[in-house]
Amino acid sequence: MARWRLIAKHYLPVDDCMWEYKETDRQTGRLIRKQFPVPRYLNPDDPADWTLVTARNQSGGSAIGEIIVCDDGTSQPGDLRFYGEPTPDMFPLDPEAEAITEQLRPKWKHPIDSIPGTYSQSLLDDLQRQVAQVQSEGTKPAQIEGLGELLGALTTVMKQNAEILKAFMNAPEADSA
Repeated sequence: MARWRLIAKHYLPVDDCMWEYKETDRQTGRLIRKQFPVPRYLNPDDPADWTLVTARNQSGGSAIGEIIVCDDGTSQPGDLRFYGEPTPDMFPLDPEAEAITEQLRPKWKHPIDSIPGTYSQSLLDDLQRQVAQVQSEGTKPAQIEGLGELLGALTTVMKQNAEILKAFMNAPEADSA
């Protein structure tokens, strides 16, 4: 049975954490209830969320505690059973949890940590890779079928428009009476 200690705040799907929707049927007047499973917010800094209190102050001051979660049933009284995979912010407490954590560690690589060198260097490397790819493909311009006919037609239309404008500019103005 794998157990972890939460290091940071989490929303975890745990047993018995439901949201209830209530509605009154207008025709019958009966109450309709629907329950939906929702993740529970767990904050290691909040004593109300602690599952294990390790020390209490005699004078009634602050206590020390932690949140312990497990993946299959509860191995200790008070442990919370969660569903799904552990996160990087969970500290493994037993060998089984350590094995699961090590197996999932490659998935947890942070995007910023995966950038080689600095951000600007990674941009330059990517640009150089793209330039090399374009150069290796060759420098032939793309051939578009029918482009020559289209350019010829556009040239003809432009000449006709120029002639129309020239005729319009040279036309005598009509007298308005």
